[in-house]
Amino acid sequence: MQPEPNVLPPGTVLRERYTIVKVISSGGFGNVYLADDPSFVGKVAVKEAFFNDPETKQQFFLEADVLRHIEQENVVRGFDAFEQNGRFYLVMQYVEGPNVEELQIRYFKESRHPIPESLVLNIMAAVCTATQALHSKDILHRDIKPANIKLDGSGKPILLDLGLAKLYKPSQNVTLVAARAYTPGYAPPEQCEESGFTTQLTDVYALGATTYYALTGRQPWEAIKRLTTVLQGKDDMPPPSHWLKDVTPGTDAVVMRALALEPTKRYPSAMVLQHALEGASRLLALPADQRQPVICTNCFVPNSQQDEHCINCGTTLPYRKPVAVATPPAPPPQPVEVKSPVSQLPTVMITPPAVVRPTQEMAPLPALPEQVRPQVFVPITITGAATMTFLLGILSVIPVVGWIFLPFVFPSGLRALRIVRRSRGARRGIRRANIGMLFGLVSVLEIAGLVWLFVHGF
Repeated sequence: MQPEPNVLPPGTVLRERYTIVKVISSGGFGNVYLADDPSFVGKVAVKEAFFNDPETKQQFFLEADVLRHIEQENVVRGFDAFEQNGRFYLVMQYVEGPNVEELQIRYFKESRHPIPESLVLNIMAAVCTATQALHSKDILHRDIKPANIKLDGSGKPILLDLGLAKLYKPSQNVTLVAARAYTPGYAPPEQCEESGFTTQLTDVYALGATTYYALTGRQPWEAIKRLTTVLQGKDDMPPPSHWLKDVTPGTDAVVMRALALEPTKRYPSAMVLQHALEGASRLLALPADQRQPVICTNCFVPNSQQDEHCINCGTTLPYRKPVAVATPPAPPPQPVEVKSPVSQLPTVMITPPAVVRPTQEMAPLPALPEQVRPQVFVPITITGAATMTFLLGILSVIPVVGWIFLPFVFPSGLRALRIVRRSRGARRGIRRANIGMLFGLVSVLEIAGLVWLFVHGF
């Protein structure tokens, strides 16, 4: 297979010193090679830039100058920079290990779970230290993302690729050198604008976005999408705990503040963000019921509920949950020695009676109506009616009883059904209904008796 025209073949020697071994990565602006430098440090990474215009040259040698002079263990070291065959080359430290993006993929393949929260916080706190070291030199990285953070053989995070870095003078508020590019999802709104004006808070946003990805395995929303969503009155990008319930509230708060759309609402520096991540890591070591953070109103660093002052700035915290102290049980009553006034009498030991606490009597429950089926009383009604009719017939007082009870006894039989229906089967209602039905049946029998007497004569 023929090599690509823009890629140097293995064995190519640069500057009569660096022998190309293989291509590590390729892009539209250049390539990165693994090379051998037997006279100095062994394996090195060589970054190649295709374009040789003045702006590219100035940007390229700015990166080289930063990497050769910065002294921070979490920033990749630079060794050499030169121009050859119309291209620019930067020789750097070769970091053999996965980047955060590759590490995330490995975790998902092996455990179906993102990178553990504790490891993410440790990695990103170290990257914040590297970013702050760049800012102290008035250098903005402007392209912090998972692919530009590698872990070496000891697990130490190394910040790579300052290709979009720029020199920034905060006192003059002027950008001297800048590359007009950004990575969607990791660039804040101000970097996505046409002017591309950026400050140290731009890197703070990128650090928050990288932490978001490392915690969840999901790409953060692009800044333009977030702005449009918020302006439409809809919900902004959800916090990491929306995708992974295991993420603690302290980490949630830190990440979303670093990702604030307005620069003034973010952490003021990478160093403060580092302290906030360390505070969230400290909370992670506490029991689950004590992980609710107390956010400092001055620097917005999360503190534990037992802290009186902020661990970062020393500000008195607005709220502290009192530490729960277990109350020891009351000791049992001890015998009290009572001496008799008469010296000849023996000493008497009196044990005080145990304290008896009055028990609160429970109010009796209201008596529920006894539910009885109406059919139970039907035989009683029929038997009673028949007996009453038999007795009245024997006493020959049927006409008298009939004429007396007929006007008001018969309607009671009609009310019986309404009484049963309203009482829903209660004993009292059934009793009243049966009495009414009894009088109704008696009145009917008496009317029948009166008719019979009328026909046959009194």
